Amino acid sequence: MAGKRMTARMREQLSDLFESGVSWGQAARIVSCNLGSAQDVCNRWRLHGRLVLMNKPVQTRYPFEVKLEAVTRFLRGETAMSIAKDLQLASPSTVHHWVRVYRLEGESGLHNKPRGRRPSTPRSQPQLQSQEQARAQEQVRDRVVQEQRDEIDRLRKRLYKLEMEHAILKGLRDLARAREY
Repeated sequence: MAGKRMTARMREQLSDLFESGVSWGQAARIVSCNLGSAQDVCNRWRLHGRLVLMNKPVQTRYPFEVKLEAVTRFLRGETAMSIAKDLQLASPSTVHHWVRVYRLEGESGLHNKPRGRRPSTPRSQPQLQSQEQARAQEQVRDRVVQEQRDEIDRLRKRLYKLEMEHAILKGLRDLARAREY
């Protein structure tokens, strides 16, 4: 069943089925749970046995060295399951995740990232700008001011032209009325 949350009772039923030799696919149908969830519980059951019934601990942060070792061992041909068992990881999917990050970002992607919100700079302490930044901002400001002045000049010329056209049309209208009488 998609969308149904894996309960402790379901994990216990799956664990019992795995111990009796049932595959994760069959176990998922028997317990009526998502195939992916059953496979994840099966992988964790293979690593930790009945400990899979315990709630997972809060996400563990592994040191860079552990992540790098797991990735290099995986790339040398070891299975994610054996690596996870040796390094006492929560799941073999953790190894797969680190390998994916390593392939995308290299070693730098394996370093732990800071958690939480970025600290905001206090408003009472204005940040100092380099002279180059100030000069660049001034140039941008000057360019914007010049563009605005050019636009004002263009609009003034357009207004003058329209006022002239209006005056001419008004004169023609008055002339046409005078001829009618």
